[in-house]
Amino acid sequence: MLVRPIQQAILDGLNGTEDITFAYDPISLPADPAGQDFLVGAENTLGEGAFIAGLPTEDLRVTSSAFVPGQSVSYSIQVKGDTPATGTVRTEMTATGVPGITVEQDKITVTK
Repeated sequence: MLVRPIQQAILDGLNGTEDITFAYDPISLPADPAGQDFLVGAENTLGEGAFIAGLPTEDLRVTSSAFVPGQSVSYSIQVKGDTPATGTVRTEMTATGVPGITVEQDKITVTK
């Protein structure tokens, strides 16, 4: 197995951007992986990002704009209990642009 050193830096807010830098030792740049395709880059959880196809010849930086808050939502629910007890109320929601399911879970106590 051939190991090549790499240093990765994730910078937040440099000049108003988010940066991910792949810094390579100039004498140990990645070698051809036995004819296989080679990609290097970065992406966020939504699959957005930048890549290059091929072996890098120098340090690489992927730059994106800083996070900007988007939409918000608020909601309320009413829960009615008929027996004194402790329980859990769980709600789930999905939204475009947000990976997965957002879950809110709260313990409640019914006293009457």
